[in-house]
Amino acid sequence: MWARHQWEGEIHISNLPAPKIEEIKRAALSTADQAYRKDPMDRIFDIKRLGKDLVIYTSENQLAMRIMRKLERSFKKHFSKPEIHHGKEGDAFLIKMKWLE
Repeated sequence: MWARHQWEGEIHISNLPAPKIEEIKRAALSTADQAYRKDPMDRIFDIKRLGKDLVIYTSENQLAMRIMRKLERSFKKHFSKPEIHHGKEGDAFLIKMKWLE
């Protein structure tokens, strides 16, 4: 999966203030680390910063959901309601979240 750049979960977080970017990354990596201990297939493939946006690619769609829920709990009232878009096959999906100022 890694070599083919094939992931099942993708989280787009937009409009992040610069001081929060590292905090969001740490929360996502911590959640992935906990998931990895239960199932070695659960991994974050990549985290890309695109200006004020952050994109997180995960090996499993369930891990993307866990990360989304963790961010919602950790940063209450700072995110808009997440938009979840399922892929054609039903496995891969995209989660869009926006930081509210």
